[in-house]
Amino acid sequence: GAEWEGNLNVGEGDIHSGFLQAAELVQQNIIQYIRHFRLNGKIKIWMAGYSRASAILNLAGRYAVENNICNELYAYLFATPSVTKDFKDVKGMFNIIGSADPFANILPADWKMGRNGKTLCFGEPENEHLLEICSLHCSLNSQSLHNWRTSCSAASALCRSVHVLECASSSLHRC
Repeated sequence: GAEWEGNLNVGEGDIHSGFLQAAELVQQNIIQYIRHFRLNGKIKIWMAGYSRASAILNLAGRYAVENNICNELYAYLFATPSVTKDFKDVKGMFNIIGSADPFANILPADWKMGRNGKTLCFGEPENEHLLEICSLHCSLNSQSLHNWRTSCSAASALCRSVHVLECASSSLHRC
């Protein structure tokens, strides 16, 4: 019920209102987690989401980078809908969408909404090699098993505490 209402609440501003409300909850939870465990030094944040969760994490990931909450971001977001008119390239953020996915491209083009980060569109011949590159990037950046498990646990806890998220990622289930 409420999730679908949030999906449809685009609002009149530059950021999709329904996704922004949920992203603010995620942002608060990330900050609380860092404070609770007194994390300092080099902080890496791993994010993975599908559809609504990817839209929410697209906004939350950008916030984390722009506000120096983390030193490195690794966000792999699948079927990401458009979230903002003020979209920016965010290092370490990848939106993986299918060219025929109606939900990833549901907003009218004249609204000029887009996604933060780099968008990889599969189903287009020039991008078919990108899935392998994205998979390799994820593998290389998860060499520290302890940090990877900690990130997965944090992501799982975040998903349990913010009920509006759909957490769907095979990499989270490996932990």
